[in-house]
Amino acid sequence: MQGLIDELFETIIHKLIEENYITFENYFLDGTKMEADANKYSFVWKKATSKFEAKLKEKIQETLKHIHEIIKLEDQENQLEIKTDTETSEQRLTGNGQYT
Repeated sequence: MQGLIDELFETIIHKLIEENYITFENYFLDGTKMEADANKYSFVWKKATSKFEAKLKEKIQETLKHIHEIIKLEDQENQLEIKTDTETSEQRLTGNGQYT
């Protein structure tokens, strides 16, 4: 399932770029920005677009990896909270099953 979600995320990013809903002129991630050339007389070579596409794919994969790490940490924290809550509830129970 995770592979399908990752593929869907990447496809959505590409579709949003194609439809001009998002651009990477002012794209920032962890203090880095995508390369841009504001010169109106410049043109783009096929090789440059392929390089940009490869960098974009790499950034997407890095972002997805980061998201998965955060989810894993949150799951671990939630499991710890559940365990702590269960232990606290058990300690609060008296011998006759009532809270003190």
